[in-house]
Amino acid sequence: MKKAYLELVKQIRDAVRKKAKDIGVREGCIRILAYPCCELADQWLGGLSDFRGASSDIADYEYTFSIEPYGSRIAIITDKESGARRKIDCYGLSALKIAHCSYSQDEKKCLLSGVLSPFPYIKESNGYCPELGAFCAEVNCNEISNENGELVVKKRDFCEIYISVSGDKDTTDPEDNLRCASAAVDIIEEFFMGTDWDCDIFEVVTPAMPYD
Repeated sequence: MKKAYLELVKQIRDAVRKKAKDIGVREGCIRILAYPCCELADQWLGGLSDFRGASSDIADYEYTFSIEPYGSRIAIITDKESGARRKIDCYGLSALKIAHCSYSQDEKKCLLSGVLSPFPYIKESNGYCPELGAFCAEVNCNEISNENGELVVKKRDFCEIYISVSGDKDTTDPEDNLRCASAAVDIIEEFFMGTDWDCDIFEVVTPAMPYD
């Protein structure tokens, strides 16, 4: 694999930070998680998974950053009901948003957090944050092979990339978290295009964003 995953991580981080600065999100956390779906993807990401058994032992490859360079992952928010100011740990909430995105993906093929109407048990105390701010990009790999003199294209899952943002507008303008995260869509799509790969042709599936 010719392109390094950390190239993509840095490009995503920088794009999300720029969008956050443009719309006034300052404190909080950006979380980037890659989930390999095959051994080739895992070797590209770091080689910590094991696909040899009847069930795979798969590692998540995860990086987090403060929204502002040298900033804090702790944000000060205003409570909607009381108007009181309080601290939230955006590092933790960004992980719980990915958990809800993954849940939505498994249940309804929805690639966004905070969209499906949550059941009562889908809440933070059970490991889910059903709020806007996370999405999944599914990366598929088209392999071309010669079978009996004919070129055959087979599609397989390559990896899934989750982007999550939790910031200081979590209670007042939660859609701004998704606006920040969605800055990564074009970055991911462009990264897997072109001829800088060995021989694989990639397809990236991303959700339709309700906000620009």
